[in-house]
Amino acid sequence: MKTNFKLLLFIVFFANSIFAQKGDPEVYKKAKGREPFQQGLDGTILLTIKTQGESIDDCKENAKKQAVYVVIFQGYNTANNIPAAPSLTDLSTFNEKKAEFEDFFKDGGDYSQFTPRAELHPSIPASKIEKKLYEASVNVDVEIEKLRAYLEKAKLIKAANVSSSGYKPNIVILPSDAWMKAHNYKTVKDNQGIPVDVFDYKNGILDGDMKNAIAAIKSKFENNFKIVNFTEKLNEIALAEAKNNALSASKQESPLDIYAKTLAADLWLKIDIEERDLNRGLTKQLIFTLEAYDPFTGNNAFSGLPVNKETTGDNKSALTTNALNGAADAIRPKFTDYFSKREAEGVEGRVVCSVAESAGDLNFDSQLTVDGESLKLSEIFNALITNNTVLTKDGVGRMTEDGDQTPTLLKYKDVYIPVISEKMVMGKKQIVSNSFQKMANIVASELEKKCGITCTQEPKGLGKVEIIITGKK
Repeated sequence: MKTNFKLLLFIVFFANSIFAQKGDPEVYKKAKGREPFQQGLDGTILLTIKTQGESIDDCKENAKKQAVYVVIFQGYNTANNIPAAPSLTDLSTFNEKKAEFEDFFKDGGDYSQFTPRAELHPSIPASKIEKKLYEASVNVDVEIEKLRAYLEKAKLIKAANVSSSGYKPNIVILPSDAWMKAHNYKTVKDNQGIPVDVFDYKNGILDGDMKNAIAAIKSKFENNFKIVNFTEKLNEIALAEAKNNALSASKQESPLDIYAKTLAADLWLKIDIEERDLNRGLTKQLIFTLEAYDPFTGNNAFSGLPVNKETTGDNKSALTTNALNGAADAIRPKFTDYFSKREAEGVEGRVVCSVAESAGDLNFDSQLTVDGESLKLSEIFNALITNNTVLTKDGVGRMTEDGDQTPTLLKYKDVYIPVISEKMVMGKKQIVSNSFQKMANIVASELEKKCGITCTQEPKGLGKVEIIITGKK
């Protein structure tokens, strides 16, 4: 009986440890430990993977699979002054595309393209724990950026710029408001008695530390987005500012509205760098934060968590690059969520409709005949704007009346328009980003065609437009 019991214990132990053997098809899931060992360059990380195998070489190969699995599905925590990073996707993606990932992780599978080096940890010796079972801590180089690009191209994970239409969003990378204020790249302008911050981005983006930071972030996102170069837009901004200054004070746009309209970026990615002296100035702490600003609404879209680095040497530039690589990886899933939601729900903004003095007796209470039906002009406006919004599942336009509507003023908030619009160029259809000005042009064109009413449009930045009735033909 004792012999049978010992045999049973042996079988159970063998069953529990068999995962480490070469033949286990799911060994990639079974790392016993994982943490960053060293920050690499160009989107590479060196991860320490504690694993088991039939031999040291087997441990190294298992560790490669496990390191790639960690990056894709688990992420890793902070260690060795390296910030934590979330996984590229979650396990629901694995379950959804199980066959493809099983093929990816099989012996000789594509995972090996992204692990050029695997070596035993220099200070943690390997050990033989059974006759044919070794345990080792292996440092594995994982080329995360190449891995991410491969998975996105193969449609195994969602890209940060998620789009079923093929539209590639524009982003501009700028310093944060807090950083601009701290480094004196801000002045205050009086706008009809209201103080307005004016940021000197022209010089702020050329500041040494910020210039390096912007370059680091650009390299992380340029495959997913069109990066708007602020410097290349300076002439356009100057021209827009000159035109704006020539308008009456009530018609002028804010500096932020001018930037938003001229840059025409879907999001602004802002970088904040804060420096603190620790240990009586012997240690410098660097705190990096990324936040996304929505130029359509003028609100923060989402933020990443602060990434901390400490140094006692002259490696500030390298630390900055490494920290921002980590910060970019951490915030990337929020880009995916944001653009997925925006594609489904549309771009948010506001629409104002007003009546000019030149319109005479015409106002929003005026009765007009459209296709044989008598309607108030306010009803026609409401219908035309609704026709150009993203509809709910029930077929209702996504827009809300903003306060009391009057015979001379209609206001709408929470107006959601499609992300993209189509236009014909030399007989070919092109997909371009949508805007509230484009939507207003369509409404004005329909009013003239159906009712003989003439309008002008005055955009305010990207997210607000005023449609002004000027008369009737």
